[in-house]
Parts: sequence; structure tokens; C-alpha cells
Amino acid sequence: MSSSVHRITVREMNEIQCRRQLAVVKRRFKQWNELANRSQYHQPRIAQIKQAYQQLMENEALVATLSARNLSLLNNQLVEFTGILNNSTGSS
Repeated sequence: MSSSVHRITVREMNEIQCRRQLAVVKRRFKQWNELANRSQYHQPRIAQIKQAYQQLMENEALVATLSARNLSLLNNQLVEFTGILNNSTGSS
């Protein structure tokens, strides 16, 4: 009886983490954007957060081609951005 072992590389693990974090960021940004549009939130801050979101989303198309190190860096940026959105909406 033979068994096969599927090895997941560090790069593949980082890509999976990035894709999951991208999904979280998209969901949180949508919630934040709805709140920002209904409130008197500071307009320059809205523009700054929207610009950061657009830059992160531009990287989404590159996820499949990034190295393990760059995927790890992108994941860290996504986690940080999620924290910014959470702080801006007052939720955790």
C-alpha cells in the first residue's frame, strides 16, 4: 500500500494566507465604505484609505506570481490595513 504525501511549499502557504486576507479586506472595506458614506467622516482620511485599498487590490492580480517573501509582506500589509479599517469603524 502506498501513500502519497502532498507537500505544500512556504510560497503556497503564503499565497493561501494572502487570498484569505484579501477576502477579509474586501469585506471589511465594503463595510467601512458604507459607514464612511453615511457619516461625516474626515474626507481626506476617506481618500487616503480608499487609495491604500486600491493599491492593495492592484497587488491581488499579482498574487500568483509573487515570491514567498513578497507574499508574506503583502499579507502583513493586508493584516495592517484590516486593523486600520477596524479602528476606523470602531469594531474589532
